[in-house]
Amino acid sequence: MNSLFSHAPTTQTEASMSPASPREALQVGVWTLPVPLVDALAGFLEHTHLWWPSEFTADEGHIYTEASRVLEEGPRAEPLLLGTLSITREGSSHVFLAFTPTDPDQTGTAVLGLGFVSAAPESGPTTLAAHAAGSSPHPGFDGPSTAEDWQALVGCYASFMGAAPAGQDTVKH
Repeated sequence: MNSLFSHAPTTQTEASMSPASPREALQVGVWTLPVPLVDALAGFLEHTHLWWPSEFTADEGHIYTEASRVLEEGPRAEPLLLGTLSITREGSSHVFLAFTPTDPDQTGTAVLGLGFVSAAPESGPTTLAAHAAGSSPHPGFDGPSTAEDWQALVGCYASFMGAAPAGQDTVKH
């Protein structure tokens, strides 16, 4: 598999968590989630509305995923497509997600690459590495556009899954 990022990974673990993309990317962060891999994925894909920060919504509506799409249902009751997800699995211990915010004008593209890796997928913990490339806020959607924005978004997910802020122990479930 080709590296998602133009810089070479520094460790074998980092190399195994980098999905493919030709763009230069910024490292957003690495978190240890104290849950099995399947729970980490369910938290991201099935419980998005519980952790997605309201500052990254168009109408402060309900965020959810459906058929590889990230949608927001707001006061208009019509779903707004915020982005798409592509999912790649490598065996039972590596899963890669790429989130691409929607830009109807196709003036730019942002990608958030998430690598979930677990040496013990059935029992955890799961390591999450996030990288971001490009920026393209959706019209009316003040979505993530900087490494700090992406870090805030993924950090909310990581906290929801029980990861502690950097320098602290993880929360035990």
